[in-house]
Amino acid sequence: MLKRLSAVGGVVWFMFSANAFAQSPVPNDVPRMPDPNMTPGSLCAEGNTYRYPEHIRYCARDVDVYLKEQIFHRYGQKYNNFKNYKRAHFKMDHFIPLCMGGSNNPNNIWPQHQTIYPQTDQIEDLLCIGMSKGLLKQAQAVRMIMQVKRNLAVAPQMRNQLHQMYGRFLGWDGSEP
Repeated sequence: MLKRLSAVGGVVWFMFSANAFAQSPVPNDVPRMPDPNMTPGSLCAEGNTYRYPEHIRYCARDVDVYLKEQIFHRYGQKYNNFKNYKRAHFKMDHFIPLCMGGSNNPNNIWPQHQTIYPQTDQIEDLLCIGMSKGLLKQAQAVRMIMQVKRNLAVAPQMRNQLHQMYGRFLGWDGSEP
């Protein structure tokens, strides 16, 4: 079943059914979370654009292919060079998302396996919508997304918490669109 959330500049559609958030098992030989030593996360320090009522600095996406490959290789050294996987099984994820004021610094980027990002991307979107509406401060949103990315088991609970916290304010009324 589809539900609608009004967002800045349009409408964002999310799936809200039991099947929508079914989790694929995360393989044991891929990073389940950012390595805290390689990817502690960092905020944008160079951007000239500011967003949201809180006026947070925004960095445009700017990570070249060479840097992505360096990060992938660095993580691969820890995970048996990802011998069972192709590069296409991963996306280079901003630990602190750009929409929350995250940076393009290598210490904020990690290879996120394709079984993980379906669980975290929707939460990122909800948190950023909350920031855009002034319902969440940057520090709160960053703390929440870091908690989810460090422990996927809390993702369903976090989604529910976000829906309860501001779902109706954002235009989700629980009915079919």
